[in-house]
Amino acid sequence: NFIGFHGHTEKNQGEAIKNLTLQRRKLYDYAVCGHLHCKENTTNTIGGTYDVETIQFPSFCGDDPYANSLHKISKGACMICGFDKEFGWIETNKIILN
Repeated sequence: NFIGFHGHTEKNQGEAIKNLTLQRRKLYDYAVCGHLHCKENTTNTIGGTYDVETIQFPSFCGDDPYANSLHKISKGACMICGFDKEFGWIETNKIILN
């Protein structure tokens, strides 16, 4: 089970999966958030043979006035993630957009 949200709308991405699970009364395996310039994937707990994790995706636009105001800039990028039915999230490919 996945849940996604816009990265800057959640104050603490590491706690997001726990907060959203409690709020919606549904167990999630992965929380996926975007529009963040600094990647900080977080393992929250164990879910069987895999980890329950928060995955942060980079911003598509890269450098912008909002990111500059936070002093968090990066190249525009996207990510492709691979998952295994038994072991969960197993790979990530980051593509820099120029």
